[in-house]
Amino acid sequence: MTNYGLVKSFNRPKNIEVTNTAVFIASNITSCELEGNDGKVSGFQYNYYGYTKDEYIEYLHNALVDTQLALLEVMGDED
Repeated sequence: MTNYGLVKSFNRPKNIEVTNTAVFIASNITSCELEGNDGKVSGFQYNYYGYTKDEYIEYLHNALVDTQLALLEVMGDED
Protein backbone atom coordinates (compact mmCIF):
# COMPACT_ATOMS: atom_id res chain seq x y z
CA MET A 1 0.00 0.00 0.00
CA THR A 2 1.13 3.51 -0.74
CA ASN A 3 -0.14 6.27 1.54
CA TYR A 4 -0.21 9.52 -0.42
CA GLY A 5 -1.27 11.42 2.69
CA LEU A 6 -3.59 14.40 2.61
CA VAL A 7 -4.31 15.38 -1.00
CA LYS A 8 -6.05 18.53 -2.23
CA SER A 9 -7.85 18.78 -5.54
CA PHE A 10 -10.20 21.06 -7.43
CA ASN A 11 -12.26 17.99 -8.43
CA ARG A 12 -14.11 15.66 -6.06
CA PRO A 13 -12.42 12.24 -6.22
CA LYS A 14 -14.20 8.92 -6.57
CA ASN A 15 -14.26 6.96 -3.30
CA ILE A 16 -12.68 4.04 -5.11
CA GLU A 17 -11.02 3.94 -8.51
CA VAL A 18 -9.94 0.68 -10.14
CA THR A 19 -7.42 0.57 -12.98
CA ASN A 20 -5.93 -2.43 -14.79
CA THR A 21 -3.17 -2.77 -12.21
CA ALA A 22 -4.16 -0.81 -9.11
CA VAL A 23 -6.92 0.33 -6.76
CA PHE A 24 -7.04 3.86 -5.32
CA ILE A 25 -9.08 4.80 -2.26
CA ALA A 26 -10.05 8.35 -1.26
CA SER A 27 -11.40 8.67 2.29
CA ASN A 28 -12.44 11.46 4.65
CA ILE A 29 -13.37 13.69 1.71
CA THR A 30 -14.16 17.25 2.85
CA SER A 31 -14.63 20.62 1.17
CA CYS A 32 -11.84 23.16 1.46
CA GLU A 33 -10.64 26.41 -0.11
CA LEU A 34 -7.76 26.21 -2.55
CA GLU A 35 -5.64 28.94 -4.07
CA GLY A 36 -6.36 29.11 -7.79
CA ASN A 37 -5.38 31.47 -10.61
CA ASP A 38 -8.43 33.63 -9.79
CA GLY A 39 -7.91 33.67 -6.03
CA LYS A 40 -9.49 31.26 -3.59
CA VAL A 41 -11.79 28.60 -5.03
CA SER A 42 -13.68 25.63 -3.61
CA GLY A 43 -12.00 22.27 -3.69
CA PHE A 44 -11.63 19.04 -1.78
CA GLN A 45 -9.12 17.46 0.55
CA TYR A 46 -8.91 13.76 1.35
CA ASN A 47 -6.67 10.92 2.45
CA TYR A 48 -5.48 8.95 -0.56
CA TYR A 49 -4.19 5.38 -0.68
CA GLY A 50 -3.00 3.20 -3.54
CA TYR A 51 -2.89 -0.59 -3.64
CA THR A 52 -1.70 -3.03 -6.24
CA LYS A 53 -4.55 -5.35 -7.17
CA ASP A 54 -2.92 -8.19 -5.20
CA GLU A 55 -2.55 -5.96 -2.12
CA TYR A 56 -6.18 -4.92 -2.36
CA ILE A 57 -7.40 -8.52 -2.69
CA GLU A 58 -5.37 -9.42 0.42
CA TYR A 59 -6.81 -6.38 2.25
CA LEU A 60 -10.38 -7.46 1.38
CA HIS A 61 -9.66 -11.06 2.38
CA ASN A 62 -8.26 -9.98 5.76
CA ALA A 63 -11.26 -7.70 6.37
CA LEU A 64 -13.62 -10.59 5.59
CA VAL A 65 -11.78 -12.95 7.94
CA ASP A 66 -11.83 -10.32 10.72
CA THR A 67 -15.58 -9.87 10.23
CA GLN A 68 -16.20 -13.61 10.32
CA LEU A 69 -14.16 -13.99 13.52
CA ALA A 70 -16.05 -11.12 15.16
CA LEU A 71 -19.38 -12.72 14.21
CA LEU A 72 -18.27 -16.05 15.65
CA GLU A 73 -17.38 -14.31 18.94
CA VAL A 74 -20.79 -12.61 19.09
CA MET A 75 -22.61 -15.85 18.27
CA GLY A 76 -20.57 -17.69 20.86
CA ASP A 77 -21.52 -15.17 23.54
CA GLU A 78 -25.22 -15.89 23.04
CA ASP A 79 -25.00 -19.38 24.57
